Amino acid sequence: MASNPVISSDQPNYSHKDTQCKEFEDVIKNIPIPVHKESKEYRPNQGQTLVLSDTKHTSSPEELSMHASKEQIRTLTPFSEVEQTTSDLTHSLESITNPGLITKLKRLFGVSNEVKEIKISITEEHMLKQSLKVGKKKLHQRHIAPVIIWDFGGQDIFYSTHQSFLSDRAIYLIVLDGSRALDEPCQFEQYLPGKTGPKTARDYLRFWINTIVTYCKGSHHGFPKIMIVFTHKDKLKTGEIETTREQLFVEIKSMFQGSTLMSHLVIEDKIFVNARNKNDPEMAQIRRGIIRESTRQPTWGQNLPKCFIPFELEFENLIRENMNVITFDDLKKVNSQHPIRPLSDAELKVFLKFQHAIGKILYFDEPGLDTHITLLPTYLIDAFKSIITDKRFCKGEKQTEQLWNLMSQKGVIFKSAIEKLWRTGKYQRFDQHKDYLVAVMTHLDILVEPKRYDLKRNRIPTDFYFVASMVPAEDTTGYLQSPFLTDRNIAIAFNSSSAIIPPALSFRFITYCLSIFDVKKYGDRKDDMLFHRSAVFTIHPSLEMHILCEDDRIFVRLVHAKNKVLILKDLASSICDCLKSALENISQLYIKTSSDNSEQSVGTFEMNLCCSVAKDPCLLSIGEFNKIDSIWVCPGHKLDHKKFVMSSWITEKEIMKKCEITCLDTDPEKWDLVPSDEDIDKMAPLIGNESLFFLVELGMDLETWDTINHRQTKRDLVKLNKDILNEWMLICKVKNVRPTMRMIAQAYTSIGKDIRVLENSLFN
Repeated sequence: MASNPVISSDQPNYSHKDTQCKEFEDVIKNIPIPVHKESKEYRPNQGQTLVLSDTKHTSSPEELSMHASKEQIRTLTPFSEVEQTTSDLTHSLESITNPGLITKLKRLFGVSNEVKEIKISITEEHMLKQSLKVGKKKLHQRHIAPVIIWDFGGQDIFYSTHQSFLSDRAIYLIVLDGSRALDEPCQFEQYLPGKTGPKTARDYLRFWINTIVTYCKGSHHGFPKIMIVFTHKDKLKTGEIETTREQLFVEIKSMFQGSTLMSHLVIEDKIFVNARNKNDPEMAQIRRGIIRESTRQPTWGQNLPKCFIPFELEFENLIRENMNVITFDDLKKVNSQHPIRPLSDAELKVFLKFQHAIGKILYFDEPGLDTHITLLPTYLIDAFKSIITDKRFCKGEKQTEQLWNLMSQKGVIFKSAIEKLWRTGKYQRFDQHKDYLVAVMTHLDILVEPKRYDLKRNRIPTDFYFVASMVPAEDTTGYLQSPFLTDRNIAIAFNSSSAIIPPALSFRFITYCLSIFDVKKYGDRKDDMLFHRSAVFTIHPSLEMHILCEDDRIFVRLVHAKNKVLILKDLASSICDCLKSALENISQLYIKTSSDNSEQSVGTFEMNLCCSVAKDPCLLSIGEFNKIDSIWVCPGHKLDHKKFVMSSWITEKEIMKKCEITCLDTDPEKWDLVPSDEDIDKMAPLIGNESLFFLVELGMDLETWDTINHRQTKRDLVKLNKDILNEWMLICKVKNVRPTMRMIAQAYTSIGKDIRVLENSLFN
């Protein structure tokens, strides 16, 4: 079974509103494409000939040199005077000196400098071949849209990378073996959320459709479209084909009838093909179906500026020269030397984001990542696969096998191992851009660097990354069966509105927690308590957090060493705020709540309170919780739960306990210390969603808030609060003021937080 998104099926309509580029498309659309043998390091020409795909321009005032075909120039200038200076069978150089023609070409290409002569280099043989090809195929009479085809790896180890390449602008093909019944066990099983034991085609079909729709929900109902295609028709007898076809599609229709997923499915063609026979009529039917669904895309015919065209052609040319990544500075140099109107930085980013959206390039507008552009997405995929891969693909590669074994046992990969891997053999092509590639994998939460500090409690780099998606081990420590757990924990659950939570989302959530909390150690070997879709973190010496990602919900438990009554309310509510914002960010959706809201939804998640039993816990909605007087008896286990204890997860300013500032005087020395990197890392999650008020209480103004808030590219409360604290430290340094923990503690209590939370986290 395979899931194949056909991406970039939109046909852009280049808008005539872009008057400076109005005629450019007519000039370049049939230009022959030369292949340049140049250095792989990108060096745009400066002040001489600027290569733009197959067109060359110069910005010098003396002449404008352009590579094009004779026919194109004649089309532009039917009454031009053309002086041929040299000629042979394959190449000629022509010079244009007519002032009227020069003026027309200058206006066409947006050149303002004085130009006395235009030279046109023409490859007649190539021009003739291209003209004959166009005439024979009648390409000039067709509407052509580019199509990019991705083939997704079905192995479960690749699930964590799929999120990077799914798009709501795509058409998806899910391919199944039609010679086997939907409920027949599959021959080659993979891990599948929500399913233990034998897996069937029905199970995989449901999983892939849910995954695609979960990741690719757009603003248009029923999109993206998912075509179902059955293969292996050749394995059936001729008389069985039509009966089998009808039965398969009737079953699929009954699976999703009445579900919102049905609007995404394209099954009316009932395709059942012999994929070994390229002349099977139903192969052509697949192509027609893709074309039909492409023209129905909401973005089909979308108006785009014509001035984007030169950059598209330039990117294609660079890819032909095996240039997979360029820097944003390189792109700006190309832009600045362009004879057509240079784009602003903002316009360049609009162009890059559009190309990213249709799957032609990869560009992340994030600090640290916005300096590079991946021109060929498969380059990034191959970099992922060199690390995140299935064991079967490591055979014969000793170094890769060793990496795989370490990651599968401990969920870690050493930085030195990545560097060594990318310096050898077929992986050498990643070494040049290793810092950028690792940064992308960190941004996507495929890799995460754990927190480590020196003796002065300042943060230092580690020599390894966690790789949560590569950990196959289940939790066999018996943590959830530990003594008196029911009396020591409070819990919440984030329930997915989808049938399943895609595995990549679970991995990203655990990876986020790894980035801000310390993993608990256990056993004589001090192994990390990091497991497949679960982990245990140390909040402070007497408090731990257990994360468990199931198929349709995520459980979070705070476990106290003695009794759950001792879990501080501010701490629980602040952690809850941070985890909700993390899920919102990972889901790429915004929280939709009202001021008097009885449900707290995080994108596609709804938060519920849980009973304290670890196995099959009972759930309680926030709305039902508000109706309880003092005790809730969970229906499944008949256990009493006090409302004031369960309410620790919920921020309620009116019932928060405030500690008197005199608490700061009980041990004045510790409060007069300057915060370390470790202190700031610990405090950031405790501030919760009171960021603005905390900033004001620290003495900063709204202009500073705007500056800090503007730098946030996603809703990450921990990062926002950390930036506030770091900015405050810088301001204190500029003003020659000693920043102390006391100042932070006073601001913390002023926003209604319990100072004991800070004290327990920082000093215990």
